Amino acid sequence: TARATGKRGDTSSTLSRTALPSLTLQSARRRDARRTKRVRLATFIDAMALRRRPVKSPGQEEPPEEPPASDEDGASPGARDEDGASPGARKKDGASPGDGDRTAAVLAAWRVPFYAVMCYAYVRLRHRPADPAPTAMSPGADAWFAFDQFEALMWTMPTTAEGVAFNTFAGVACGAVAAIGLAFPLAAWAFFLLYFRQVFWSTLSFVNHDYLFVLLLFLTAASGAGAEYSLDAAVRRLFRGRRGPAADDGAAAASSRRCVLLALRAQMAVVYVFASLWKWHDDWLAGRIVRHIFLGFEAQGVARGVPWAAMEKRVGPLLFVAVALGGLALDSGMALTLVFLKPSRVSWKIFAGLSVCFHSFTAFAMSQRIDYAFPLACVAAVALFFPFAADDAPLVTWLARYASGRAGTRRQRLFLLGWVAIQLLVPLRMPYFHGSSYAITGQSYRFSWTMMLHAKDSYLVGPPKRKGAPHGAFMQLAYVSPYLLQRDAPPPPYVPAALTTPVPRMRYFPNSELPHEDDRTLPQEKFLGPRQRAFLEAYPRGYMRLAAGFGALIQRAAPPFHVVGASLTLFARLNGRGPYVRVADPTVDLVAADKARAARTILQFAWDVVSDTLQPPHEFLLRDPGGGAT
Repeated sequence: TARATGKRGDTSSTLSRTALPSLTLQSARRRDARRTKRVRLATFIDAMALRRRPVKSPGQEEPPEEPPASDEDGASPGARDEDGASPGARKKDGASPGDGDRTAAVLAAWRVPFYAVMCYAYVRLRHRPADPAPTAMSPGADAWFAFDQFEALMWTMPTTAEGVAFNTFAGVACGAVAAIGLAFPLAAWAFFLLYFRQVFWSTLSFVNHDYLFVLLLFLTAASGAGAEYSLDAAVRRLFRGRRGPAADDGAAAASSRRCVLLALRAQMAVVYVFASLWKWHDDWLAGRIVRHIFLGFEAQGVARGVPWAAMEKRVGPLLFVAVALGGLALDSGMALTLVFLKPSRVSWKIFAGLSVCFHSFTAFAMSQRIDYAFPLACVAAVALFFPFAADDAPLVTWLARYASGRAGTRRQRLFLLGWVAIQLLVPLRMPYFHGSSYAITGQSYRFSWTMMLHAKDSYLVGPPKRKGAPHGAFMQLAYVSPYLLQRDAPPPPYVPAALTTPVPRMRYFPNSELPHEDDRTLPQEKFLGPRQRAFLEAYPRGYMRLAAGFGALIQRAAPPFHVVGASLTLFARLNGRGPYVRVADPTVDLVAADKARAARTILQFAWDVVSDTLQPPHEFLLRDPGGGAT
């Protein structure tokens, strides 16, 4: 400016006069933007208010407003919900989601790592073509290892390698889509159904971990965990122009998410409660179970190089006692924290520390047997203990609030309390129906959170006769003996040995004779794989279907006017100590018992599934093994 006018004076006033209009324009634009936002907010509030008001006809005057009648809680009758609880009462108890509710964020923090672990676990399940029905080329052996209550799932499984590959890909795809929160309810439910089918189509998936994963998948799919920090939420914000977890999100959706989050906490608490409760056993407290497990791992070469036997020689038997008591202390600590402590930063750190210590040890020392999925999923469950609101409370307090009607709707109370009751009753049926014999008979042992607490063996192994040999003489103490009976005289449930004719293996399975096995027994070692033999050792109930399946094969080669029967001889020893006791009644015909199982009524079927028994006189597992002859 000075150069243009030819004057050499002070130019500061001229520069300030030049910059002033631009600064004034920017401040005016900011002021207009703030005014526009206030106008839009006022318009939105007016629109929501008009939506709730009844539409007036032209010329109609508004009636004078009267103060609503209130009760002792200060809430009007119309403000009470369907269960008769006032908002004031719910607010006092901290049972109504309000400002600062972080339930959706907690579920999102659980959703991502959980579904990532479940994709890994799904791939690690047993994926193979099913063999459901006997044909000329296959015996239909999968029908011998089917659940009574889920037998129909066997017919939905793929029977070709291409079908197995597609089934695996579909499960992983659904799990990955659910992890990122895309089409969450649909993807989560599809993944749950695929995982449920893959676990329960065969009894060979008999570990408690898979059962826990199915329960957690069901609850997570029902939780609405894709409401926040997900692609679904991003798409809703993009197309609806509204910030928040969902455009239609409200108190009802938040209350539903809170209810399912509490069910997830309760499920993990049930696992830790029973895992610690069943450890109060003489064999566990003395370290015998832990010793049997880890020395067995070392003998099988799956101990990750940990020299358990050498460490025992140095430290003595107190080594395994310390490991056993440490596991009991960590399990009990996690159970008490989940049930009785209020979620906070301090209690969350306590629970996270206990969980990481316990599952880090199991992931290192036992992962070659139990894999990584279970410890990783349990560590991811630490996110469920995040405090989701300032009024968060211990699990026992929440259950009391729901039971007294101070929290949740009627459906939410039925769901949460019913879920907890079922998860408590299913494990307790084991000692209720079978006393102290459940550990050796395996009755009701499934779904009871008895994880690696008992070990059975049904064979005698002698010392090695030469240096370097794995073992000496070997004798099998669990075998099924097929026999023939005349058809014109139907056999009773209890078959005398004098009326039976043994069937040698060469009649139906040539070249299956082994030097340490009786030729008159079924060729279990030749026909069954390691997983099937491990299942029969843990759950002797499976011998009935096995005998019936082999009986159908033997019936093809049986002479005319004869039927096939089978008896079970089973001796077992618990936790590597004590005498071998008789577990099964050898006079019961297993083939006839399986026919009676297939002919049960619906009520008999339901009772047998719940109690894990058979209707007399076809029950072949002894009520008190060891009480008689051993």
